[in-house]
Amino acid sequence: MSIVILAIVILQGLVLLTLMLLLFQHIFLRYWSRYLESRKHYFEQHVLGLLEDPERITVLERGPRPFDRRVIEELLLQQATELKGQQRYHMTRAFERLEYVSFEKKRLRSWAWWHRREAAIKLGIMRSESTVPDLIRAVKDNSEVVRLAAVRALGETNHPEGIKVLLDVMQNTESWTGDRVLEVVANIGHLIKEEVLSRLRTTMKARARLLLVQLCGIMRWTEAVALLIPLLNDPDVETRVSTAEALGNIGDETAASYLVPTLQDPRWEVRAQAAKSLGLLQDKEALMALTYSLSDESWWVRYNAANSLYQLGNEGLYALRSVRGRRDGVASGMAAQVLAERELGLKP
Repeated sequence: MSIVILAIVILQGLVLLTLMLLLFQHIFLRYWSRYLESRKHYFEQHVLGLLEDPERITVLERGPRPFDRRVIEELLLQQATELKGQQRYHMTRAFERLEYVSFEKKRLRSWAWWHRREAAIKLGIMRSESTVPDLIRAVKDNSEVVRLAAVRALGETNHPEGIKVLLDVMQNTESWTGDRVLEVVANIGHLIKEEVLSRLRTTMKARARLLLVQLCGIMRWTEAVALLIPLLNDPDVETRVSTAEALGNIGDETAASYLVPTLQDPRWEVRAQAAKSLGLLQDKEALMALTYSLSDESWWVRYNAANSLYQLGNEGLYALRSVRGRRDGVASGMAAQVLAERELGLKP
């Protein structure tokens, strides 16, 4: 019996101790939260003051208390993401002068991948040119998430050497980053047009060429049209599809006469995209070819051709109604379907 009583007393003591620890933790966390908030409020005015007078950084340099550096860094990062131009430049200089850049460059070599990833993200926001060599090395990191963060950070720096590395990564057919880096590169497209067009002229690898074609379409570079047209006959099916899509997105009407023959491509995917792009170009010279495609064996080719005819105005509407009136199978059925969808206000 005495053992049972002793066990109960010990258990009660443990419960009481746990409750006291939880209470202490609650009080400490509440105090700590208030403390950090007060420090944040104190430094916030000085961080904002950097926009008007960069020399106010001296206040941030003078012997901060423990954990103040983290508070200051968070404020600077938050402010940097909202700024452009000269004010953004002041933020970059502040990151360098307060040694946040050098600190994150060291963390980029950490054994822990999550530290390296966070460092790459922060360095992208800081936009210091001194970080380019470090980020280029990080593009080859063992961790996929670190590589992607480094690629995005390089895109933020807008540095010529970093841009070339981005394009190299995008064109690396053995790299997982190819598709993902395309979005990053597109965000700095105005800086890389000449480099992309130059590579499009010389690139032989199908995967690399495909990504360059897609980038030209995303950026809508009219200068790329002459380089894209020959690729409508590329041996790679996906390249032919992406080329037809890119020409439609660019919107240069001179491409229409080259897209029309593509409606006879042996692959339905290419024919379907060509039909869709001809609608975007709205060249009425394609009227007869699109009308003929209403009888294509592929549903998607017929559907895109009908929608493109609808986009060609009165002439296209007349062609659709004429085909609908024939009631002779798949062509009239598709014309009737698309006309009915448009009358209901539906869009493709």
